[in-house]
Amino acid sequence: MNNQIPNNQNLNDFSNQQFKPVEPKKWYQSKTMLLNLAVTGLGVASTVVPVLRPFVNPRTFSLITTGLGVANTILRMTTHKPIKGSVGEVNSKSE
Repeated sequence: MNNQIPNNQNLNDFSNQQFKPVEPKKWYQSKTMLLNLAVTGLGVASTVVPVLRPFVNPRTFSLITTGLGVANTILRMTTHKPIKGSVGEVNSKSE
């Protein structure tokens, strides 16, 4: 296999690039946060509202949790903006 960098580019060329910080978004603009809030709401509703218990048999529960896990994973891989006030937020004032 050829491990050379195409067009004789130097690796240092990539390290000299400036990356603009991403503007953080509010928590309610995050699809991941909204999905997790919906999951929490469904969990509370299924515990508090007895009428839902017959519809949530072990197979249905397993399918729902698997689907939500897949949806959350997809969201985490496709969303990149930090949430305002979160640990991952870039503080542009300190730079």
